[in-house]
Amino acid sequence: MGEDRLHVVFGTGQVGRALATHLARQGLAARDAAKGASVIYQCLNAPYPRWPELFPPLQHGVLAAAEGSGALLVSLENLYGYGPAGGRSRTTT
Repeated sequence: MGEDRLHVVFGTGQVGRALATHLARQGLAARDAAKGASVIYQCLNAPYPRWPELFPPLQHGVLAAAEGSGALLVSLENLYGYGPAGGRSRTTT
């Protein structure tokens, strides 16, 4: 645990979401914040009604930061990519 490594968490809450959106629209913050990071955690989300507008720039900014710093990217994702389950659980083998 004595390793001197920088971990950066990009996440949102009530204030963070507004700030991240503002900075992403200006093309700022993510790369500078991640400079020197060895691990970046992508935990950003946008309000559901505004996902098409806000989510892609958030993702792009964090990905660019990870690429620019050479950091490992750990991304929090949701289950929407698996499609609707119609109220049934799904299992895979």
